[in-house]
Amino acid sequence: SLTRHSNAGKGDCLFLAAAQALRNKGHSTRHRRLREQTADYLQANPGIAEEAWDGLTPTAPAHQHPCTFEEYIVALRQLGAWGGLLELQVLAHLFPGTSFLVLGPHMSPTTVCADWQHPPNPTRRIHLWLQDGHFEWISSTVPDWVGDLVRAFDANTPVPDGPPTMQEAG
Repeated sequence: SLTRHSNAGKGDCLFLAAAQALRNKGHSTRHRRLREQTADYLQANPGIAEEAWDGLTPTAPAHQHPCTFEEYIVALRQLGAWGGLLELQVLAHLFPGTSFLVLGPHMSPTTVCADWQHPPNPTRRIHLWLQDGHFEWISSTVPDWVGDLVRAFDANTPVPDGPPTMQEAG
């Protein structure tokens, strides 16, 4: 089953949703720390980040304006500064093996991960809902057989008892 988890938003929704999801996966992190780590990573890796950056401030769309990358980093450090796919890309780097699947009513599903050469483990995927500029974490219950299939695929070995039947999967 899928459950959307609301958050206060106010520009912090991406970091709030990511922190909720990461805590659920065993990481002890808070949204302010994620924001700080994201800005630190971008500052330390400008060559990688500037290629994906849109050249605008990380503020509500109505207030976005062109700025330098240094100004962007300073603004991103402030509570209330919006985050998006670039920041999710950084979070995927900060939490190796984690990927983000962003879903929403007005977009195609988008997967964000650190390294497409080594696809992420589906059991470490974080689902986020994006609607009207607001991110929420979506928790889901993944049946045990999904993890068995992933481990078998990764190890290139057959699944012990064969693939699950529809009844077992339900």
